[in-house]
Amino acid sequence: MNYEETAKNNLNQFFSDELKEERELLLDVARRFNNKCLNWCLIGSSTLFFRGITTDFTGYDILIDYTDITEAIEIVKELHAMDMPKGDLTLDASTLFNKYKIGNIHLNLFSEIRLRTVVEFEYKFHPLYIDKINISYMEIPIISAPIQHTLYSVSGLLQIPCRDEADLLSAYLKKIER
Repeated sequence: MNYEETAKNNLNQFFSDELKEERELLLDVARRFNNKCLNWCLIGSSTLFFRGITTDFTGYDILIDYTDITEAIEIVKELHAMDMPKGDLTLDASTLFNKYKIGNIHLNLFSEIRLRTVVEFEYKFHPLYIDKINISYMEIPIISAPIQHTLYSVSGLLQIPCRDEADLLSAYLKKIER
């Protein structure tokens, strides 16, 4: 797979009318978070989309530094976010996880990711493990591919869909290492 070409095509699609609502929401959230100097990054399916690993995404998952989560929640609420039920999570209940819907788009905020399988796994925002992409002259932080691979691999012990994403990221990492 040519990830660079797919990423370019995905970015063109992101600027189409079809994804206008998704684009406007991401740019608005990013502008607000960046203006407040919050420590954050995208995780989840949108990062796979922007890297050219997949050709669609299901909303935005955002990892926020624990010290910035209260302000991030306030910003999201200013966007008329509707609280959504969390459903059956494989995440530990002590993990700060907020699920919202803004318009037709799902947006999830995490201050940490804690999974319990045979052992407990925890990941918190760390500024050294993010990459940056530029969209409309705005820097959007995304979680590094190796860290995202680890998160999907551990999550894959509990959820079959995450195994698929872990496999996709594994192939991506092998190709970019060459």
